[in-house]
Formats: sequence, structure tokens, C-alpha cells
Amino acid sequence: MHVNYPKRGAVSSAEVSGRELPKNSDNLNAPCGSTRLERLAYSVLEAAAVTGLSRSKLYELIKSGDLGSIKIGGRRLVRHADLVTLLGSAAE
Repeated sequence: MHVNYPKRGAVSSAEVSGRELPKNSDNLNAPCGSTRLERLAYSVLEAAAVTGLSRSKLYELIKSGDLGSIKIGGRRLVRHADLVTLLGSAAE
């Protein structure tokens, strides 16, 4: 299966995964306490799309310990909080 990786810039997770989001998908990134759900983790490809960093750079940061990640089964996920921490420390 060939995957077209996103270029730099904002890309929705539906565009990254090639899957359609549910009709109520506009509720995925709302603040806690509302009817919208917040993403807790992203695949490395999705994390690359939302940060504008390349997949290889993210894997490099994971390997060096600068970016935390978790592995569930065969899937590696990057927690939202770890991305915020990484980007916050890069801005300083």
C-alpha cells in the first residue's frame, strides 16, 4: 500500500489517514467539559501534520528522548501533552 505523506502545512487527520471522519467530527478538538472530544495522542504521521515537522525528525526526537511516545501493540503514538512540551521548550 502506497501512502502519500503530507507536505508542510496544516493537514486534517482525515486527509492524513484517508478515512472519512464522522459527521460530528467538528467536535473532536473542543476544550474539556464541553460536548467535544480532545485528541490525547496522535500517530507519528498525524503529529508531523499538526506540527509541521517531518516524520523522520519526529522519530529522531523520539529516539533521542526529546519527544515522549508510547507504543500500543504495533502502533507508536505521540501524546498531545508531549508535543506541547516539545514545542514550548523549542520556543524558549
